Amino acid sequence: MRIRLFVFFSIIALCANAQETVKFNYNYPYQWQYDCNSMVIIDSTYYLSGNIARVLETCEYGIYGFHVTRINENGVRDTTIIFDTCNQITYVGWQGSMFNKADTIVVIGIIYNEFYQSKVHVLQLTDNLDTISYNYYYTDTLAKKAFSGCNAKNGSIVFCGSNDSTHNESASPSNTMTKPYLHKINCIGETQWFHTYNVTGCIDDCWSSFRKVINAYDNSFLAIGITHDFNVYKNIIVKVDSLGNQKWVRYYGNPNYDNPYLLDIIETHDSCYIVCGAYTYGETGGGLYPYDGWLIKLDKDGNEKWNKKYRDYVINNTDWRDTITCTFVSIDELYDKGFACIALVKSSECLGQEFRIYRLDSVGNLLWTKLFTEFPECNNTYHPNTIKQTVDSGFAISGWVEYYEWNSSTTQWDYSQRIFLIKTDSLGNDVETTIRPVAAQPISKFELVCYPNPASGEFWVEAPGEDVLEVFATNGSTVLAVNMAQGLNRVDLCWVRPGMYLARLREAGVFGKIIIE
Repeated sequence: MRIRLFVFFSIIALCANAQETVKFNYNYPYQWQYDCNSMVIIDSTYYLSGNIARVLETCEYGIYGFHVTRINENGVRDTTIIFDTCNQITYVGWQGSMFNKADTIVVIGIIYNEFYQSKVHVLQLTDNLDTISYNYYYTDTLAKKAFSGCNAKNGSIVFCGSNDSTHNESASPSNTMTKPYLHKINCIGETQWFHTYNVTGCIDDCWSSFRKVINAYDNSFLAIGITHDFNVYKNIIVKVDSLGNQKWVRYYGNPNYDNPYLLDIIETHDSCYIVCGAYTYGETGGGLYPYDGWLIKLDKDGNEKWNKKYRDYVINNTDWRDTITCTFVSIDELYDKGFACIALVKSSECLGQEFRIYRLDSVGNLLWTKLFTEFPECNNTYHPNTIKQTVDSGFAISGWVEYYEWNSSTTQWDYSQRIFLIKTDSLGNDVETTIRPVAAQPISKFELVCYPNPASGEFWVEAPGEDVLEVFATNGSTVLAVNMAQGLNRVDLCWVRPGMYLARLREAGVFGKIIIE
């Protein structure tokens, strides 16, 4: 047994410390037009989801559905599965509509049938893309939209979106209200609570929506979205408690112009939150341009720790204001407590939509940027959506690209819409190389007690203070991350597969081992 444990934790240490880096930059043409708006990584395998349009002989009209595509660690597409049905439109939500629940893939979206009625769908898949469950909510005429979701305590799920009262009745209601909502379901899909929010106090002709939600360390939830209740589009950040009761709301953006969305939110190692997006100055028509990349760090009570904007200049012969379009679409906190962001920008080659990696330190100071402009002839438009640090300290970037190619035989442009996946090293380089790994440093001290051990269904951990318990598989991937209060904590094992795992309290830095039966 001692030899087995040594090998097991040597593998864990090798995954954490290895410097061997796989690099690639691939896009994936398909027989149908399809896109990507979310990515998760499980055991160095990439899962991308998005919408897809098809024409089938069995359907009278073209059909719109969604796909989940699995790509292996070397960038080779393994499988694409499609979910669609004749006479209905099935969408996934926005960024964050697919997420990892202990090696179970959850996909959230909306279905419209031929009678223009809508419902929300929550799909759960294994990592082999086999369906576990497919549940539906609001199966009536209510116009509820679902845009993203997150894991919650005890195997639950919370998803967010908007509810439009103008579609709730056959006749127009006296008050038109589009409210954001949060909906919590347990691990078998049963509703635990549902709340809508009037975040601005608006009485009539109101419009607000949530686009992304995350679970915080204290089992509260943070949602970002947008409202038009101030006569311009303005961003909102809302925190609710574990039962969905609103705790605070913050408003962000230029008060004189319509503001772009805040696009991503994460919790940081120090139990704070960072949101990213773009800030508009309204120096050109409509208030859309120019705008800067924008990061805001908040503490648990919504107080600003710092607020920074990043300008991306491009020198050319056009109006200089039209060149500044830096929008942060995704952010990830890194092993060194710094950050990496994906920014939509305009390149100097042709002012087409390209993107950069912005690498920042722990307080938001810029360390370096890397521009991705693969086609200088400007025959494409990138739509990146997610950046994640990988176990080798590199970065994985997913999204979709609109690709134009001149067909000399037809003397026309061929158009395709396809997904892409880029894997870089820690400096953003995507040229394939091989670097030999350093020697593993096995973990030798296990001070964290998990009991009972072996465990089935649940186990208990004593935490010296507020912390995060992380559970790792033998390949180094995180299968569970649970917020810990000071004292004795119960850990639910809903969906965690049997096997041997490493447990760690993130802040305390202590390790333990747990066998799950």
